[in-house]
Amino acid sequence: MRKAIEQKQKQVDELAKLFSRFKTVGVIDLRDLPARQYNTIRKNLRSAVRIVFCKKSVIIRALEKSGMNKLIEYVQGIPALVLTDMDSFRLMKLIKKNYTPTYAKAGQIAPEDIVIKAGPTPFGPGPILSEFGNVGIPVKVVSGKITVMSDTTVVKKGEEISAPIANILLKLGIEPMKVGLNLVATIENGTLFKREVLDVDEEEFINKVYNAHLDAVKLAFGLSFPTRETVDMLIADAHAKARALAVSVPVVSKDTIRDVLVRACSQALMLKEV
Repeated sequence: MRKAIEQKQKQVDELAKLFSRFKTVGVIDLRDLPARQYNTIRKNLRSAVRIVFCKKSVIIRALEKSGMNKLIEYVQGIPALVLTDMDSFRLMKLIKKNYTPTYAKAGQIAPEDIVIKAGPTPFGPGPILSEFGNVGIPVKVVSGKITVMSDTTVVKKGEEISAPIANILLKLGIEPMKVGLNLVATIENGTLFKREVLDVDEEEFINKVYNAHLDAVKLAFGLSFPTRETVDMLIADAHAKARALAVSVPVVSKDTIRDVLVRACSQALMLKEV
């Protein structure tokens, strides 16, 4: 018993020491991740990320010893640790990049619309015809093969996948789900980052920043507030307004003389017609 306790304490000490060598420490949950995908992902990430798998109690005690108590509540399911010198957002991006496709199970939520494309299937006429019909997929037999007659959305994004649809997708070899490391939370330089903060749509985020920048420039221009982005527009606008005023007064200068003469001629012609 004592030897087992000493061995466990040694693991805690080694793990806590390991934390100090990396910029970011993250907790992952390996539930629902098949061994085949896990091994592939681990191989793909090994040059940038170290994955440490050990008992939950060892992880918790090592986190306590390292002053990373904020992470303890996120040690859940089948926990493991990811250690890296990347920042938390780059880590999340890398993990998402290494998601792999897999078959759907009944009860899972569709991440995107699941569409059965039109075209022949590998199946000949038989009982499976009714399986297609039961889930609303239009089919008929063409040249001895069951053929899907038109692209059909069988599950919309956010909807639950039923057992019959999961079965059809499996038979058609369609893998609509993506699996990968479930990064629950990280600590980076003492700051805790939850999954919902890290899991951002990069394109959507960039668009939001771009639109916010445009709105800020428009507001600054409307308030005549000079900044690096608005000063040229403000000067051009002020010059155009000053020029228009000078022409209407009129004030003759090398910038306005042509427009003043054109305006005078136009007015003279109008008087002549009267």
